[in-house]
Amino acid sequence: MSKKILITGGAGYIGTILTSSMLRQNYKVRVIDNLLYGGEAILPFLLDKNYEFIKGDIREKDLLEKVVQDIDGIVHLAAIVGFPICSVIPDVALEVNVEATKNLVELAAKNKVKRFVFASTYSNYGVADDIVTEESLLNPVSLYAETKIKGEKIVLEGDNTNTKPTVLRFATAFGFSPRMRFDLIINQFTLEMELNKKLEVYQKNYYRSYVHVQDIVKTIIMVLEAEESLVSRQIFNVGGNELNYTKEEIAMIIKRFIPEAKLIVKDYSIDGDMRSIRVSYDKVKKVLGFKPSWSVEKGIEEMLGIIRNKIISNPKDPRYYQLSAVK
Repeated sequence: MSKKILITGGAGYIGTILTSSMLRQNYKVRVIDNLLYGGEAILPFLLDKNYEFIKGDIREKDLLEKVVQDIDGIVHLAAIVGFPICSVIPDVALEVNVEATKNLVELAAKNKVKRFVFASTYSNYGVADDIVTEESLLNPVSLYAETKIKGEKIVLEGDNTNTKPTVLRFATAFGFSPRMRFDLIINQFTLEMELNKKLEVYQKNYYRSYVHVQDIVKTIIMVLEAEESLVSRQIFNVGGNELNYTKEEIAMIIKRFIPEAKLIVKDYSIDGDMRSIRVSYDKVKKVLGFKPSWSVEKGIEEMLGIIRNKIISNPKDPRYYQLSAVK
């Protein structure tokens, strides 16, 4: 396909990695982002002639109309992401994750944008006893998942023959990004065990699924470059079958790298995000040939290198945590 791509939320955790990868592959990249967490992560891109940055909120429809012009594809990452922050600002979550998505889909159709990739989440499956596939019933247990399910419906059921939409349900991300986050399970556990030499793990037997941010980006580009017939109006879980772990298993893997750290494991607790999910990634492997390049172990080594070398001088800084935006 042609290579002029709009990335909404392109200054974020996934967006900055995606931008970097696309520029290296000679895409022209236009980014819209409100810089809620600052703009330092995009500074290197401003020197690239193929990069265009527009500061703005995707809820501003007049601005969106300008941003979507002369674009071949859209990667829609902008969202209020995760259970905790959606719980704090539910009205904003609905406006951004649902209403703004509706406007963007309509404008994509109006401007005959060829591809539309929608970032969704495996949180949509909620709690499931069996391994879930893209055809499994959705059982959201958070507002975040509810908004993403509504967004998926808008994207896939839009009355438009010009734009070929694809939904990607990402597992829990981990790994380094220029717009770093330390509130994701693997990143968080590694940081706490390294700095505090202690970690308390609750819901020890609850399964989660994981995928490195670099592998998320690889999948997005694979979808953009795939034949239309393979990806149009399709849903793909993004991750790997070997990356389904309980929270205790993740903690034990990290402890192998920090053996002096004390691990306190507890059977159960109650909080607002009681998901336990094992996910099948057979479809993305079969259709796109995607297989994760990053293991949990490799990601932990990456994270420890960043922490121990003080590449990020103060990883406890609120800017690295989603909830800081509403405090």
